[in-house]
Formats: sequence, structure tokens, C-alpha cells
Amino acid sequence: MTAIEGFYRAEFMTPEHHGFGVLAIANGTARGGDSIMSYVGSCDCSGGDVTLDLEVCRHSHLGQMQPIFKTDCCTLCITGKQIDGGRIAGTGHSPEAPDIPFKLILTKLRD
Repeated sequence: MTAIEGFYRAEFMTPEHHGFGVLAIANGTARGGDSIMSYVGSCDCSGGDVTLDLEVCRHSHLGQMQPIFKTDCCTLCITGKQIDGGRIAGTGHSPEAPDIPFKLILTKLRD
């Protein structure tokens, strides 16, 4: 098991949205979700550098909640760094919504 593997709280931000989900990283895979979206993909860690490539797809329609990239399914490419306290800070983009900047903070909850 590498130091990056574990279960994380995912805090994500765009200029219009701020939300939370969870993400499990193990054996080079990343899987998680939030109230309306699922996240499935790969994770690579080299030194303190982290790369996540995720497919983000809607699984539920709840009230006024909308996907942050304004599409029910997209790709999300994130690059980040391991920082203090078991956290990973990163930025990303979606090719389906290239003009929406994305920030992510992953906080490790459990190994």
C-alpha cells in the first residue's frame, strides 16, 4: 500500500459551486461520489505529485442540485500535490467544460 491510498473527503470548488463528496484511492484506482454524481477512474502518485483522471457521471436527480460542469457525464483531469496533514491539493479541468476552473482538496479520513 502506498501512502496515498485511503478514504478521503473531497472538497471541490468552481467559481459558482462549492461542494463535498468522498473518494477512495487504492491500487491505482479512484472511486467515489456525492449526492448526485459518481466518480470512477485512476490515480497515480510519483513523489508528492498526484494525478487523477476521473469519469464523473450523474446517478440521481435531487431537487435543485445540478452538476458543476453543467453536463450529466464528463471527464475530469486533476493534478495536485500531497500537503500537510494527509491532504492533497489540486486543480483540474474538464474537456467538456474547458472554461470552468476547478479546485480540489482531499483530506484523508482513513487508511
